[in-house]
Amino acid sequence: MKSPVWSRPAHLLTAPLALAAVALAAGPYTVQWNGKTVSGDAIMQGGKTYVSAEALKNAGIGVSVRGNVVSLAPIGGANEVGAVEGCLNQQLFNGVWRFKVLSVVQSGPLWRLKVEMKFGSATGGYSTSGTGILGYNLQMESGKVIPVNNSVLELRDRAFIPGEGFTTTLDFEAGAGDGKPRKLVVPVDPQGIASTSLNYSVKDPSFRVDLTCKK
Repeated sequence: MKSPVWSRPAHLLTAPLALAAVALAAGPYTVQWNGKTVSGDAIMQGGKTYVSAEALKNAGIGVSVRGNVVSLAPIGGANEVGAVEGCLNQQLFNGVWRFKVLSVVQSGPLWRLKVEMKFGSATGGYSTSGTGILGYNLQMESGKVIPVNNSVLELRDRAFIPGEGFTTTLDFEAGAGDGKPRKLVVPVDPQGIASTSLNYSVKDPSFRVDLTCKK
């Protein structure tokens, strides 16, 4: 009787982060995240590929170093929300509100975002805060999330008439080591319109604006 023959399975190496496609061509390696090229270096040494902290940050992964420990985390944290997504100068619509980030400018310690909000319903008299919009959060290169300051009050409390648009500037107070802003997240609670005749057209009506791209 012949003994059974067992084949040895190939060893598979599963990367903890499906970070990038690295173009293995002559010259500098190109790092991509979800098909989009990000700035930063990548090298190959000893048969292993090393991606720089700069490239990781530009791909949306926060990097911090303390002593001999390097910590990685998605910028925005583990509770990063799904949302209606777009770029600078791109109008986003969730069935009730049309939202657009027009520009991003640094002024001293402030990052100032010029935004446009339009009410997309035929029924007026509603404010953003009265329809579930919870705030405006700026995500920085460092991974820090900064809430808007009191510059939001006029936009927050304004009662919009049907089809009305309103343009204002939102200010965010950043620290010296926070780097540049990468994303603006506007969380929206879909239950915020439960007692109204309004209807959000998407399951998650939050807005998420990538400030590194422009339409």
